[in-house]
Amino acid sequence: LNTPAIPRRTSRPPPPWEARCDRSALAMSARPLLALISAWCMDFALSVRHIDQERLAQRGDFNDALKRFDTRFELVADLGYFTWYKNCSTGKPQSSRLCRGDVEVEELRCGLGVGSGSPRSWRLPEARPAHLANIDAVRKRLPLKYQRNMPVKYPARLPFKPPPVAALVAASRRIDLSKIDFCIGGSVMSTLADGALGRNKYTVQKWRNMVIILKVADFSVDLSDNGAQFGRLLTGTRNVDKKAPQVEHLQVLRVGNFTVLASAEVDAVDEKQRPVELRTSSKPNWKEVMFQMLSSSSEAFFHGVSKVDQLQRVDKYELPQLFGRLFPRERAKLATNIIDALEDIRILVGHAEAPFALGKWNATGSPTLSALK
Repeated sequence: LNTPAIPRRTSRPPPPWEARCDRSALAMSARPLLALISAWCMDFALSVRHIDQERLAQRGDFNDALKRFDTRFELVADLGYFTWYKNCSTGKPQSSRLCRGDVEVEELRCGLGVGSGSPRSWRLPEARPAHLANIDAVRKRLPLKYQRNMPVKYPARLPFKPPPVAALVAASRRIDLSKIDFCIGGSVMSTLADGALGRNKYTVQKWRNMVIILKVADFSVDLSDNGAQFGRLLTGTRNVDKKAPQVEHLQVLRVGNFTVLASAEVDAVDEKQRPVELRTSSKPNWKEVMFQMLSSSSEAFFHGVSKVDQLQRVDKYELPQLFGRLFPRERAKLATNIIDALEDIRILVGHAEAPFALGKWNATGSPTLSALK
């Protein structure tokens, strides 16, 4: 069952790669979490949250930077952080849990660090991201040679990566989910802006008014690689622990005419308690970094310039500096691509609450959806 694409006035070239979706695996694990959300959110005392104006004012610099990217983007609410603990599993085989949607009640309670009882009694504590170490002290030690230890790998699946729990966390913090149009993760903005899936797969699922766009991760994370070592160096972390908790930041954005709930992992916070992005490479992918920072509301980017097996220097960029690397016309085009893609997905999903696979972009620049059986 293929849903036809919706033509639009604007156009962009189709990506050279077409997603190959394992539909049986996607369909198998796309439904259970949505059923849990439907059942549990009825138990939350849902209401329009009184937005913490003080917290929103503290994020004024990020909101100003967001509007500089495009005036159609705005920070509506900062919902703070939540933690996913990786030490809980029911023992289900990981091979059957590709989409991270096949999750059980006990796993959610353990993963979110809440006690027993109904969701109404849940109290999700404010998480604490790692703090940056003294960057000047780190720079004095450079250059540093990366260590070549035995790989410490884990699959990007449950219980090591969280299921799409952003809606549950937002509901527990008294956000009215009926006002949310989309729920997205960290890589979705970049995908919609470029119209390229790369090697990734995505599912699209409607729940009431909200459309959840979920990345299907099928790769391994290696805590011995250069990026992980750089992150530990800048946060002063010594131990290599694949079960270390993952901290995500939750925010509500206005994107065009849509209200978007965005959740993304946060690497660390600086001395001003601002989220920051940490990456190492010989040369960063500026657009990818920029959209990851928009999704996590990070205000600074620390780039470890590496060559071969050596960290040579650490550069710092504020978010507006990343925008400055793109021409205003290019920023406007990327923002328009995101808004247009969201409009198309909204139309394509319509009233159906069945899961879809996000497929390739066609010649008109519209994404295509395929119904999952």
